[in-house]
Amino acid sequence: MLKPNDDSATLVLKWLNSFGVVGVHDHQWVTADVTVAQAEELLQTKYNVYFNPANSNTIIRTPSFSLPYILTGHVDLVELTTMFGMTPQASIAEADETARLEKRAPIPRNCIDAVTPNCIRTLYNTVNYAPSATYRHSVCVVGFHGEYANMDDLKSFLQKFRPDAVETSYTTISVNGGGDDQSTPVHTPTWAITHPTPLKFYSVDGNPPFIPDSATPVNTNEPLLEYLSFLLLEGAPQTLVIGYAANEQTIPKDYATKVCNLFAQLGSIGVSVIVASGDAGVGGGDCKTNDGSSLVLFQPMFPASCPFVTSVGSTDSFEPEVAASFSGGGFSRYFMQQDYQRAAVSAYLDGQGKMNAGLFMSSGRGYPDVAALASKYQVVERGQVVTESNTAASATVFASVVSLLNDAHLATGKPPLGLLNSLLYSKLASELNDVVMGSNPSCGTNGFTAGPGWDPVTGLDTPNFTKMMALV
Repeated sequence: MLKPNDDSATLVLKWLNSFGVVGVHDHQWVTADVTVAQAEELLQTKYNVYFNPANSNTIIRTPSFSLPYILTGHVDLVELTTMFGMTPQASIAEADETARLEKRAPIPRNCIDAVTPNCIRTLYNTVNYAPSATYRHSVCVVGFHGEYANMDDLKSFLQKFRPDAVETSYTTISVNGGGDDQSTPVHTPTWAITHPTPLKFYSVDGNPPFIPDSATPVNTNEPLLEYLSFLLLEGAPQTLVIGYAANEQTIPKDYATKVCNLFAQLGSIGVSVIVASGDAGVGGGDCKTNDGSSLVLFQPMFPASCPFVTSVGSTDSFEPEVAASFSGGGFSRYFMQQDYQRAAVSAYLDGQGKMNAGLFMSSGRGYPDVAALASKYQVVERGQVVTESNTAASATVFASVVSLLNDAHLATGKPPLGLLNSLLYSKLASELNDVVMGSNPSCGTNGFTAGPGWDPVTGLDTPNFTKMMALV
């Protein structure tokens, strides 16, 4: 056999590493020591014990397995899988009858360059779920700064990427004089994933208090107080997504605290609030404080830093997913860590040692909580298909998964999920897809690094709807 090229070996080693497995490249082979459970996860299969009555021997094998398409052409053989040797009389004896959740379908090859709703529905295992309790809940997106949902673009988008949902529409609700001239469209993959769940778009105007910094020299912050007050007064949807973020320090602390408390109130009445973690890594602008001291510090983002929202970071690539370099993440300087995340954050910080020491407040609320794919989304803008990459996209995708979870919950007569974080950090943490590669550099540093479990780049990582649904 010929020695494989270095690119093939490197690709296989990275794939193994994404599952926490260390491989060794030796001539034409890459070898790794794994448990049966790890092999099943790597190969998307189920191993069994096979018994040969002719010689009373047993062997652990699997009748089939799969590899991610990114390894196509790079791997010729995987040992200890389907080869049984000369034992045609072997009969199967199941060693473990534990039921396994439905496996994800293969990711379409064209998703690597252009992400469509079908890519997302496949990646996060929602493709086979049809909402059934849609009369009991809705999902909503908000637009600030004169950004509006555009009905013509939505129709074109659905016609091209999800024609079975082309009749989908939405209701526009004006808050505090918010307009709807359809001129500056808001893009959201949500509506192609949650169909036929009712959709609402809130258009909000206002001028919140503001403290300038280098990233935001003029007031472009969002009037969140007006928006949330309206929802609490008039009624709110069960799943709410906000794709906006600003440096926490540009928002007066008393205003941010009031807004954060309103998020807590929404959670208490059954509203799941999903927000983007920001697109500036560990900090935007020159990362200098705006209190007159001009210290260079990591700059947390709000409302992602509020402990009563579920903050969503960003990933890039497929199989394995890798943290997007722009994924916002870090630690609040306004809000303290809550009990629900203290153990997960401590585990991460203990493994980091003194890295980035002094640049962040380690006792602050850590974010993001979770992540989703954020790159190469195909959207329609003014009739044309364009590509978009940002955490607003990943937030709307995670919100779509939450909306479907709410639907499954409500269909069984249970109440809406509401504030998610305690559930995520306890019951659901082990069911998410762990992202262990990548970082979010900024402020003249490499930022934080992704790793097993929670990290301030991709949080607890990306959703697997089928597994999550089984637990909620």
